[in-house]
Amino acid sequence: MVNALLKRPRPRKYWIRLFWTVILLITLVLLVFASVLYAFIRHTAVALQQEANRKVLNQVVYNLDYLNETLQSLTLASYRDRNVITLLKSEKLDDFQLYNRLYALDALVNANRFLDSVWVYNASSGCTYSSTTALPVSCAASDGGVPAADPRNLIAGAIDSQQAMPMLKLLPIDSASPTSGSGLFAYMMYDSLSGYKPGHSLLMLAVRADWVLDNIKKINEAGGSRIGDVFVIDDRGRTYSPSGESVDPALVRPIVARLGETADRAGFFTVRAGGDKYFVTASRAEESGWTSVSVQRHSDVYGDIDRIARFTFLSLLGFVLLGALASGFVANRLYRPVDRLVRILPREGMGEDERDELKFAERAYLRMSARLSDLQSDRDQTRRLLDTYNIQRLLTESRALKREEAETLLADAGLKAVPSGADSARTQAGEPLYAVVVLKIDDHDSFLRARSEQERRLCLFAITNIAEEIIGDRFPSRAADMRSDHAAVLIRLGDDAAEEQESLWSSLLKPVQAAVLGYYALSMTAAVSDSFTDIRAASRYYDQASSRALRRLTLGKGAIITASAQATEDGPEPPGEFWKLPYELQKNLADAVRSGDRHGLTEGLRSVRTRYADLPPQMLDHAVLRLLALVDQALYERPGGRPPSLSLNAYLRDALEQETLDDLFGLLGRLAEEIAEESDESRGGRKNRYLIDMIKDMTRLHYKDPGYSLQAVADAMKMSAAYLGRCFREQEGISVADWIVEVRLSHAIDLLERTDDSVSDIMRETGFVSESTFFKWFKKKTGMTPKDYRLHALKQANR
Repeated sequence: MVNALLKRPRPRKYWIRLFWTVILLITLVLLVFASVLYAFIRHTAVALQQEANRKVLNQVVYNLDYLNETLQSLTLASYRDRNVITLLKSEKLDDFQLYNRLYALDALVNANRFLDSVWVYNASSGCTYSSTTALPVSCAASDGGVPAADPRNLIAGAIDSQQAMPMLKLLPIDSASPTSGSGLFAYMMYDSLSGYKPGHSLLMLAVRADWVLDNIKKINEAGGSRIGDVFVIDDRGRTYSPSGESVDPALVRPIVARLGETADRAGFFTVRAGGDKYFVTASRAEESGWTSVSVQRHSDVYGDIDRIARFTFLSLLGFVLLGALASGFVANRLYRPVDRLVRILPREGMGEDERDELKFAERAYLRMSARLSDLQSDRDQTRRLLDTYNIQRLLTESRALKREEAETLLADAGLKAVPSGADSARTQAGEPLYAVVVLKIDDHDSFLRARSEQERRLCLFAITNIAEEIIGDRFPSRAADMRSDHAAVLIRLGDDAAEEQESLWSSLLKPVQAAVLGYYALSMTAAVSDSFTDIRAASRYYDQASSRALRRLTLGKGAIITASAQATEDGPEPPGEFWKLPYELQKNLADAVRSGDRHGLTEGLRSVRTRYADLPPQMLDHAVLRLLALVDQALYERPGGRPPSLSLNAYLRDALEQETLDDLFGLLGRLAEEIAEESDESRGGRKNRYLIDMIKDMTRLHYKDPGYSLQAVADAMKMSAAYLGRCFREQEGISVADWIVEVRLSHAIDLLERTDDSVSDIMRETGFVSESTFFKWFKKKTGMTPKDYRLHALKQANR
């Protein structure tokens, strides 16, 4: 079977890919399993070894502490014994007394097998007494107040060999036992609390070293290499081995250094000495201060495990060979339907070395399909954005446009003036009839609080689509989101709309209101302007429709406000002239509104307040409405018309809800401040706001395109790239190129947080071409690389 597969006349990449995929999958699974198993066994072996060593050393520590307690109790009891006190304090003893005291010392040694001898030094008489037969009494003293040097005198050797003699501590003695010849430890007791000084009496117990280390010796003999070599290190760094042989200093030095780094002088760690690696386990005895240490070679711990690893590796090779045979069989069976498929595919466009026909066909189809879909979607959305921008300009800047420019914008928006053949004077003159409808969202404050920014944009987009679809069944129309609380619709009326009838607008707008309410739970008020023929007057009639929308206060939410509806609601003027302000005051206040004069607005409102203070309460509401109407009219008369972002709806509603005159004029003061600030913004270039919004919308649409740039925006809008870039920087404080990078980075961050896509895929998905450029901008924005950011985001999400 393998030979047949190898002799295929035209091997294909897909078959080879299947073959190697199965092999690599089998190999990878086996490698991962073997590696994890090997790592687990090593870790478990070390943990078990550490636990075993810890238990053994705990037993050693317990024995050392128990020995220390035993010696301490025995030393304290002996030091208080009358016989020992007599030997320590008496300057002269007769033979009988001396014999009895020495007999008591000998009895003490015989009663405790771990004692080699007991020694007493009387500083008053200069005599040394012991339980040994070699030197029971020695009264030879040196001039320094200590016993004279004598090889048989262990207490003299202990004092000479120790720089300091701590009380109740095991101390090594250089001299061997006169009786057994084994090593000894000294355990001393004296009166001074500040350390032993020459001239002081002293009690010393000579403890057999083999008895102290006997327990460790038995552990070494029983444990062998399983627990390593066990020895003891005292608080001065000296080692004591039960074998009597000294421990290698090259091994002791790193162990003592590591123990010195820990507060409790204990733990499990590794050291290197003489080219070998050792595992070290240490445990400290609290009473004596000694540290018991177990040392094992690295090879002794891992020897059996390494043999298992070698066997596992050889077994793995065998499984891989078997997997290769299985892979050939599986790949051949899986490739049969694919082979039949690729044989019927056309060969055009295939390179000489291209054998992966299936991938080629898939890639070509997906590329063409995705490209066509993207082009269609981009074209539709770009067309929509341009239409919206053209309508926004017509409705807000038509006064400043030339007729040719206005007609071009109208044609681009799909509302080119085409006179119908049978109209009256208007038709004969070739002048079409237009009207503007303002669709204002009711309860706009609640709408802002309840919906996210994305949801609000979606709702306004839906409103414009619904309005165009329903009104477009009757008249050509284009709708635009005016970036505040409303949308506007520019309609080219037909011949049957020559007379503005209430039924016409009701039949057009009520279905729009019902559809938006049903789908998006949004109530809307519609305000209709008068009809007009000069498209350059669109701004004025847009302002007129916006002004009529203020009548929602009295007509209610969801109303359709036309010229006839406003006239009916206004009715005749109320009796008297209580609402009128002096002509000079009206003029000054209107001028201040037009110019945005903060001081003039403040003074004007102060004068109005003085006049309104004398009005009856029932007349004050009407006077406030007239005052706001005056302000609204003055705003319309400003250069460029009333700013779309400056709406009097909220002020009108809140003004009628104020309880005191002070509260009312406090609210009007905030309105005056907003007018003044809006004027400052207007002087700084607010006229380009719709242009900036257009650039932002196109960026959000085309950010995935690597070739998208300021020049692409300028070409689409048929404007100068330098002019667009200058306007954008003046309004936003950053360049268009930086804004494009910001939009791409925000989408990259979102994909890193929400998806498992690779960083390279995300880079291409968000329009970046160079990986170095992407990393540079990403790190500049977030302070970390994309991979680090994803890990940080996962940690934050798991908290």
